Amino acid sequence: MTWNVTDNVKCMCFDTTSVNTRLKNGACILLQQKLDKDLLWFACRHHILEIILEAVVHCLGPAKGPEIMLFSRFRSNWQFIDLTAFQTSLSDQSISTAVSHVATDITAFAEMQLSQYQPREDYRELLE
Repeated sequence: MTWNVTDNVKCMCFDTTSVNTRLKNGACILLQQKLDKDLLWFACRHHILEIILEAVVHCLGPAKGPEIMLFSRFRSNWQFIDLTAFQTSLSDQSISTAVSHVATDITAFAEMQLSQYQPREDYRELLE
């Protein structure tokens, strides 16, 4: 590698297209093989929800048309959801206890990164 930075590469940020994420010959796997080390897979936050939704939709079975009824009902009932009653999973004591050590590590990492220059505003926004 011409720039001699391979030892400093720890993670990769990518969109979630299959060309990148295929398990045998996706770009992410090939990059890890080329660098001869495992990397943290940091999927673009704009694309990661697509994977989650795909898994949800897949669990519901094949769609019977262009509209997925679950999402149509959700959209039509959005106005009736009490957004003031929103709670995170951390408001549940058992979940909070289970993830507290991870949350502390992630918060420390984010704070450290925020003290450094971030080349993209969306990276800074994610860390904040």
